[in-house]
Parts: sequence; structure tokens; C-alpha cells
Amino acid sequence: MTKLVTTVACLQLVDRGVLSLDDATLVPKHLPELDAQKILTYTDEDKEVLTPRHSALTLRHLLTHTSGLAYPELNECVGRYAKEHGIASSFTMDTDISPFVVPLLFEPGTRWAYGPRIDWAGSLLERITGQKLSAYFDANIFAPLGITSLTFYPTPDINARELQLCGGDASGALVHAESMRTLDSAKIQIEIGGAGLVGTLRDYIHFLRGVLAFKSGAGGGLLSPESFALRFCSRTLSRPARTARAITTTSRRLSGHGSCMTGTRASVTGSASRSMSASPSLAGAPGRARGAVLPRRITGSILRPGLL
Repeated sequence: MTKLVTTVACLQLVDRGVLSLDDATLVPKHLPELDAQKILTYTDEDKEVLTPRHSALTLRHLLTHTSGLAYPELNECVGRYAKEHGIASSFTMDTDISPFVVPLLFEPGTRWAYGPRIDWAGSLLERITGQKLSAYFDANIFAPLGITSLTFYPTPDINARELQLCGGDASGALVHAESMRTLDSAKIQIEIGGAGLVGTLRDYIHFLRGVLAFKSGAGGGLLSPESFALRFCSRTLSRPARTARAITTTSRRLSGHGSCMTGTRASVTGSASRSMSASPSLAGAPGRARGAVLPRRITGSILRPGLL
């Protein structure tokens, strides 16, 4: 739920002329630690290779999962690099931006991979505006829509109303699970654009209505008609060429079962993965926008933070 809020915030700054989607100077100037990252591969002998990239990183790449970044927890190659170089988990919020300082998997704009690109877009917004994400969100998104519950810092009341996170055990039975991120406000050290917001479903639907306002013609929306259209457009990426050491992004990898493959084509496999790689939009969710069926009764339950 956080990624879409951050994307809308960045597009607001594009509407105001503060940011540009294709300005090649933004990342080097404001995110130098990200700009310094090279492309990671491993040889058949498992030797780490870091190759200088040739393409500029832009805000458009960060907003479409085409930056080349991948989460260490969800990608074997980047996970190996993080472990060998002592990089902390990016799923905690009791640290700084350093867990996201990892190499790229491919040249920006050439492929699609799920990674911490919106986290970096959030940092870009903070450094450009001089505001924390929470301050910008409150002033430019939440307050205009009358939203009061969405926050990075859950109160005791919010914690008491959290929906229980569930998962499957070894036998496949449904069991209660712990959140990947801390919900203790006292331990939260960073506001990131990719995750962390909690709040009621009712308020999040108010946010979605603000995003959709121009589509309905009701006015009072969060984005210009141009940014709204851009937010839901599809962009088709060309199939990457063969490489000696290919790194794939598949639906299996998102479940932690991906691997660095040798001598195979650097492309995704399976129909679900092909649909993910084909049409990134400025949201976080790939492909064309689809309508969602919403429940008639909205409770006061709190949505846990998580990845989109």
C-alpha cells in the first residue's frame, strides 16, 4: 500500500515541474550512492563480477521496476552479495538507507525485476523537498482527502486493531505469522517509500478515490489527467539477449526459490512471469490496471505493512 502512495507523491512533483521522469541528472545529484552501483553477475566458477553500467538511472526506471534493482531477500544473486558484504536486511525499519545500496542485475530500462526502486524514489523525494515522507504525504495527499489513520508510526490503538498476518506451515496448514517489519514506533528509524504505512482500509480507499478522481471526472484528484494516464499506461520491454551468466526474475524467485542460472537465456519463464515482465506501469503492479471488487462493509481494522 505504501508504494502507490510514494508513486503518486513523485508524480505530483512531476506535475509541478520539480521532478522529471527522464532527467538523467537527478540520480547522480541526489542519490549518489545508488548512482555508483554497477551490474552484478557471477561466473561459472562463482566469481563475483561487477560491470560498469552504460545507461543512466532515471525516476521513470525507479517507478516501473526497470531500474535493475532487486531485493536481497527475494533474489539469490543479490542476497548472496548482501550476505558476503555484510549488508543488513532491507525488511527492517530500524536502520538507514544502506540495506538498499546493492548492485543492479541489468542495465536500467532493459528488463523488469521486483526490487527497492520505490524505496529509492522515496529517498529522492525527501532529498529534493527537504521533507520526511510522512510530512509530505500528510500535507499533499492525506490532509486534502481527510485521511487521518495512514501513518509510518502505529499508535497503541492501531496496534490493537491490526489484522492478523497468516501463512502456511510445513504441512500447508494456515497459521499465524509475524510481520516482516517492526510495528514498534520507538524502533522505526527510517521512512521508506516502498513499505511501512499502516492504516484503515476505509482511509486507503479514500486515497484510491483521490487517485481515480480524474478518471471519474469528479475533480479534486491527486494527479493531473496527464499523470493519471501515465500512471496506468503499459510499456512493453524487449526480450533481453542471451548472456553467459543469466539472472532471471521469476515468480518462483519471489517465493525465495530462484537461482543464478548458467548458460541460459536471461528472460523470465512461465506465463505468470511473462505477464509480469511485459508491461510495467508507474505503480508497482505490472500490466494493465484491473478493477477491484470492494466489500460493502469497511471495518476499522488496520492493514499491516507489506510489499506490493
